[in-house]
Amino acid sequence: MLLFIFQSCSYFPEDFDRDETPSLTETIKYIKIGDQGSKALIFYPGGLVDPFAYVNMLSAVAGDDVVVFIPKVPYNLAILNINHAEEIKKAFPDIKEWSVGGHSLGGAVACFVINDHPSEYENLFLLAAYPSESTDLKSFEGTSIVLFGSNDGVADLEKLINSRDQFNNPVDVEDIDFIEKTASTSFFYQIEGGNHGNFGNYGFQKGDRESTITREEQQSTSILIMSKILAQ
Repeated sequence: MLLFIFQSCSYFPEDFDRDETPSLTETIKYIKIGDQGSKALIFYPGGLVDPFAYVNMLSAVAGDDVVVFIPKVPYNLAILNINHAEEIKKAFPDIKEWSVGGHSLGGAVACFVINDHPSEYENLFLLAAYPSESTDLKSFEGTSIVLFGSNDGVADLEKLINSRDQFNNPVDVEDIDFIEKTASTSFFYQIEGGNHGNFGNYGFQKGDRESTITREEQQSTSILIMSKILAQ
């Protein structure tokens, strides 16, 4: 019964065609995008969001020596398997550089990963996400990117903005050209007109606000920034 309740509350992917992502492989533990590479991004899904809802966006991030892993988590709740990133890393010892990130609740879980293993990751990517009050990211010497939409109706934007004090050297930017891979620096960028659910492909999320830009525009900005950092 509990499993049925969680499944009935989950958000399932829209606009997904497996045949359009030939580099996609799937196991019972993760979705992998990309054949091989020396760099990898582990991206935790948002709470109750099917991991395939992020394939479209993250397929554009993979490639050019970057592999992307989307963990499959119990009941689509990343908080139930915080150590999933470490399990993936152990399975791919040939990958030299690791980054972690996530959307919404998945981003909070990515912060736990950085809190516990600050020296093992190069970059942290948070989409409409922020760390819990008990999470300390000041010892992280990599680059942190925090992206959020001005029309987000799900994430607590006040808490997100106030979480700056938990990051190493937080910097607010209004132009993405100023975002660079910089050690011990955290960039905060607001996507004007973006909302919460447009970071994935799963339809409109309950409680969210309408976006004034398209989902493609919001994701294009996210892809550009993540790809730029991963390539450096």
